[in-house]
Amino acid sequence: MDINLDVNLTTFIVQIVATIILILVVTIFFAKPMKKFLAARREFVEAELNNAQVVNDEASALKDAANVELAKIKAESGQMLEDANEKARIKYDAILSDAKIAADAELEKAKAKIERERQEMFYDARKEIEQQTATIASKIVQKEINASQHDDLFDDFVKLIGGGADE
Repeated sequence: MDINLDVNLTTFIVQIVATIILILVVTIFFAKPMKKFLAARREFVEAELNNAQVVNDEASALKDAANVELAKIKAESGQMLEDANEKARIKYDAILSDAKIAADAELEKAKAKIERERQEMFYDARKEIEQQTATIASKIVQKEINASQHDDLFDDFVKLIGGGADE
């Protein structure tokens, strides 16, 4: 087998020139635009990453601010709750004190009323005793009585005023 390896110089030069032209065409029309596209794409991605980092930092700052506000609100609500409890305790104490004062006043009124009724009862009892004594004395004076009638009248008098062992 015989292989012919004739190299034609013209064909070889044309092939080299064609290859160089092809490389230049590819470089001009495809490589440079592709580099520009990739560079633009890289810049876009980097800008988006930077923007995402800025947004993430802002979100973190907002989250921290929100956490600070939440802590402040919790503290304020705790203080408000303590204030409300204190006001309720003060109001409870005031109501309790007013009720105690009113109860003491009612108790004093009741004691005074009982004392008046007691004095009226003693006064009425005294009047009744005086009347009975006057009645008995007039009966004694009207008739002459002996010792047994006197004892009977005395016993009647004692029964009338509510004393004696016969009750």
